[in-house]
Amino acid sequence: MFDMHKIGIAIVASVTVAVGTPAHAASFNNGDFGTGDFKGWTTAGNTDVVSSQFNPQPTNGAPYEAQLTSYDSGGVYKVDTSPSDLETQLGLPTSSLQSQGLNVLSGSGIAQTVALNAGQRVVFDYDFLTNEPAGTANGVTYNDFAFFQTSSDTGYTSPLQVIASVAGSKFNNTTSAPDFNIDTGFQNYSFTAPTSGNYTIKVGVTNVGPGSNGGNSDSFSSGILATNFTVAEPVPEPAFTPGILSVFAVGAVLRYHRSRKQK
Repeated sequence: MFDMHKIGIAIVASVTVAVGTPAHAASFNNGDFGTGDFKGWTTAGNTDVVSSQFNPQPTNGAPYEAQLTSYDSGGVYKVDTSPSDLETQLGLPTSSLQSQGLNVLSGSGIAQTVALNAGQRVVFDYDFLTNEPAGTANGVTYNDFAFFQTSSDTGYTSPLQVIASVAGSKFNNTTSAPDFNIDTGFQNYSFTAPTSGNYTIKVGVTNVGPGSNGGNSDSFSSGILATNFTVAEPVPEPAFTPGILSVFAVGAVLRYHRSRKQK
């Protein structure tokens, strides 16, 4: 004779094990730049925290945004933002900026390290802005781009991802940000951690054109507004599947023994 009470406990236990205990929620330090500065962040190049006064607005109305530009307001490149220096300051893989097949002159970026469990996602909003016309002059392509890259203390290194570019993005003629003519509007970017570890998240923008690293041969500028850096939990999997299978297994056993009694 089966004890249905014990069977019920077993089913609940199997479902509980299947669901598991949620991982500790990680978070960015000052991920929305609410302090009005870069507290918690590493910066390189031309960076500033600005109020969300430009059109369009971030998705959740964040009051502040990081503004990274590839060309400062005075029209002079900062020597410490050459591609190699930018890679060193942010911890980017060596020569990763030039690996895009473009002549990168300079750039700016920000970085922060955050603890992630496998499957957790880094999510943020960004708006790519420019006054550069896409094209080629003297055999050199004008194609400023914004990028994302991350690496962990457990040995994971992602490739440098171009998340927006002058030649590859769709633009609106609606930006009110000074020094820029067009922008993409706010987009959402997401990265999923393949393994658990401490990940350094790096976002930046580059200036691409004729000339040499740190040179002043390109008078066009691009930038990126970024905010709402958050850590999201993994997309739920069918966690109850093992529990459901247990229910079906118990049901099958009961039907089997019932059929034996009827014989």
